[in-house]
Amino acid sequence: MSISRPATAQCLSFIDNYVDAWSKIGFDDSVGRSGHSTVVCRETAFSYGGVKGRDLGEVCGELRVFSLTSNLITENTWKHVETTGENPGCRASHAMCFDEDASQIYFVGGIDKQRHVCAQMHVLNCQEMVWKRLHFQSSDAFRAIGVYGQTLLYFQGSLYSFGGCDQNSRYYQGAFKFHIQECEWSLLKTKGSPPSVRNRHAAFIHLDANEEHVHSMYIIGGGAYRPKEDKIDAYKLNIHTLVWKKVKTCGRNPGGRFAFGSAYDAISESFFLYGGHTKWLHRLGDLYCLDIGQGYWMEIKTEDGPGARAFHSCFAHERVLFIFGGTDGVARIDDTWMLSLKDVKDYKENVIVTSAVSP
Repeated sequence: MSISRPATAQCLSFIDNYVDAWSKIGFDDSVGRSGHSTVVCRETAFSYGGVKGRDLGEVCGELRVFSLTSNLITENTWKHVETTGENPGCRASHAMCFDEDASQIYFVGGIDKQRHVCAQMHVLNCQEMVWKRLHFQSSDAFRAIGVYGQTLLYFQGSLYSFGGCDQNSRYYQGAFKFHIQECEWSLLKTKGSPPSVRNRHAAFIHLDANEEHVHSMYIIGGGAYRPKEDKIDAYKLNIHTLVWKKVKTCGRNPGGRFAFGSAYDAISESFFLYGGHTKWLHRLGDLYCLDIGQGYWMEIKTEDGPGARAFHSCFAHERVLFIFGGTDGVARIDDTWMLSLKDVKDYKENVIVTSAVSP
């Protein structure tokens, strides 16, 4: 693994020739898919739905799991798991997140077999493997869940949703909060400069080191079908004050893109993204890291790797980055790759940024 030489004079030192490589874990137990969603629930990755097959493909409704505990993880495969209750059915381009306090997976939105947007919300009990559908009447709830390509995050007893696109191809920039105890959605009355309308972006919650006890929801990339800007943008919403702020960054910007895979590593305070589409619909196979504290983008060049793809899922667990599925433009892919992040802190400490500049 090597860090590309920065394109900005703001960087005073850098490290080259850090070599590491991706490992291919193996193939899925069914067929390749794209537009699925994957979350980590303690020691297990759960992946639901997506589009399988060639050309336009078929939206599916399978729930599969991948164990992250085995010493022989490279020999593991995704396994189909049976559930009971009212499941979401066939779905793609939906959003999921894990409620670590209740050991539940929340599931919202997406499109069905007929490519209709589903204004539905479900919850899966991960211990009993039982689905339950939640019902709502409010307009806020319909706007929050009646879209596809949105993001969904769990934080301190609530869910946070952002963006998405509805059945009429209207893109949104609203931030919504789901109050779990009250089982109610509400549109957050935010201030500041929010991100533009978008879907198929990335989101994560980060504890800002420079501000005591301040948590922010970060929104990175995506677009209204495709991004308008040449460079990828980043915004953060202070969860407590509800003020939006554009994040200033420097380094080698990944370029505007959507439908990429991404993961947030809290230990190294880093955000990773892989692949996706440019605004010209070129498919990418590159890996970038954003140091959240310094606002510094780095391109990480590795030996071999998953190759160009989009609409894949990506997640991090125990300092390892995983990529699963997607499409390479010819066919949907059924492989899984992993890359160790254990040394990311070492090479980040060799990059000194004196100031951040707007992208």
